[in-house]
Amino acid sequence: MVMPVVDERHLQVNGYARKVCWIFFNHEFTALWRELEGTYKAILLPDAKRQAFQDALYAFLAQEDLIFDGQVPGRGGDYCE
Repeated sequence: MVMPVVDERHLQVNGYARKVCWIFFNHEFTALWRELEGTYKAILLPDAKRQAFQDALYAFLAQEDLIFDGQVPGRGGDYCE
């Protein structure tokens, strides 16, 4: 489905949404998130699940430089097209 472009920020925000979607459905991301969550719970970190998700998301964004390179990984066959 093609949506009309309201303003030029729409494309930028849509790109971010696709990148986050790609990360969320990535098996490596899920494994890292769960591993961090287990570690954080073991050390009794408050709000371990949310903090683990945030740290795993940050790690993927930084590792892949997804915010700044203008690329969308996984084109073709991914969940977020």
